[in-house]
This record gives sequence, structure tokens and C-alpha cells, in this order.
Amino acid sequence: MTYPNLKLYVQEGKSIELQAELQAGSFDIVVSPLPIKHSDLEVVKLFREPLQVVAAPDHPLASKEYIERHDLAGQKVLVIEKGHHLHDQVAQLCEDFDAILLRDYEGTSLDTLRSMVGIGVGLAFLPALYVQSGIESRGDISVLDLRDSNLYRQIGLTWRRRSVHAAFYKEIADLIKETAENKLHLS
Repeated sequence: MTYPNLKLYVQEGKSIELQAELQAGSFDIVVSPLPIKHSDLEVVKLFREPLQVVAAPDHPLASKEYIERHDLAGQKVLVIEKGHHLHDQVAQLCEDFDAILLRDYEGTSLDTLRSMVGIGVGLAFLPALYVQSGIESRGDISVLDLRDSNLYRQIGLTWRRRSVHAAFYKEIADLIKETAENKLHLS
């Protein structure tokens, strides 16, 4: 273990709110989806995380060996609430695939989206690390194999440029990158 005495305080939240708290000095570093566009923040790309399409097991697309982009046309898609990078990304994907973004319901968490998908409300684009964390084995959702898919989100580590600990944060970024590549097979 490289830093056996390192203690982390982890707080989940909307990217935009976490960035504001980082700028205000409430946090030292933030791991979040990119892009982050603040001139007073240093950003290091960590890895690309694939997005996976999920459906209820009895959804017509769930029985297909793989789906094509055109299969998503007209499909209802659930999304996490505004303020998350994933919200904006899924909205763009829906536009690109001619899918229908369900605006009358926005989940407050990925677990809530998974539950709504599981009861057949619609499809969702979920981060691969979330899907691989064991939700797929529960049997309430099916992961759809989207052929010729290059869907992903970029994850980065951010800190204030003026931080006296910038060199240490860069080391942490390097450790996360190495772990993502070697253990999670993300790069």
C-alpha cells in the first residue's frame, strides 16, 4: 500500500455542486466525469468508462443477441436528474439515436434508475462500473450488447491550481490511472 495512513472522506453529489465546493475550499480533490471548465482548477484525465444500455428482462430488445443503434430509435430512456454530467450526455445520446428522453421522471440515483428500468418504465444508459458492481447479477435488468458502440464517459481528478499539494494529487491521479488500467481494465 503506497499511502497506508491516507484517510479519504467521500461525498457523492452532482458534479457541478462538487466543483463549486472544490473551488470554495470544502474539498481538496474531486473525482468526476469530464469536462470541467474552470481556469482555476487542474484536471487530469483518469480513464474512459463505457456506458451500457440496460433494459427490463422482458423488454423486446433484451432477447436479442445484440442491438444496433437504430434499435434505440423511438425507445423510452430514463435519465438521472439535471446537474449530473450523465444527464446531459444521455440527453445527447437520445437525440443522436432518435430515442425518447423521459422528462417526466428523472432519477436521483443510479439505483433508482435501475429499479425503474427493472419494472419496465424504459431503458437507461448506465456507467459500466456501476453495472459491473453486481447489479447485473440480481436479475432485474438485462445489459444489452450495443454493436459498434463507442459510448463512454471520461473520468478525471480535479484540484485547485493554487494548492500546495498539487504534486501529491498528481501522484494520486497516477495511482488511480494505474488501478483503473490494471484492475478494472479501463484506460
